[in-house]
Amino acid sequence: FLKNKKIYTVVDVGTGSGCIIITLAALEKSGEAGPGSAGNHRYHAIDISTKALTVAKRNAQIHGVQNIHFHKGNLLAPLVSKKKLPPLLILANLPYGQPVDFKNHALRFEPQLAINGGKDGLNLYKKLFVQLQSLKTPWTLIAEIDPRQEKILHTILPRFFPARTVTITKDWNNRARVLTVEYLQLSN
Repeated sequence: FLKNKKIYTVVDVGTGSGCIIITLAALEKSGEAGPGSAGNHRYHAIDISTKALTVAKRNAQIHGVQNIHFHKGNLLAPLVSKKKLPPLLILANLPYGQPVDFKNHALRFEPQLAINGGKDGLNLYKKLFVQLQSLKTPWTLIAEIDPRQEKILHTILPRFFPARTVTITKDWNNRARVLTVEYLQLSN
């Protein structure tokens, strides 16, 4: 997406430490995003946690990335209220852990806000889907998912996104891992 000539506003929802958005902005800044990268994308990092945003801002400083706007808020809420938005590339790696996962010894040290996705692991994704329905601009969502959610996503996505391009991509182990939803044209 970043290599084409279109100018996107890149939004990292649930940015956490900021590793995804900082890496993209740093690659573009250094020219490593590849030939054809427009070089002037806008970057926004959103998180509901003040602590996470503090860490993300510090990480951006450490890596010399200054072109990211940080917002405290619930998912897309800081941007949804804006009247005019350019095309959005929305990245999301939201909590998708399920109650059974918290029996794992290592996960009990993780902040619950960062890993607990509710009964089916999709609580925050469903809220994000509702927010996406209200956007009046072209957008593309790329989100990491848990392979266990593939069946339920195939069931609920048509309700949220009828007539949208929806793709679930598998990882090298042939497990569903990346959800892509594209809304590239506005209806007349």
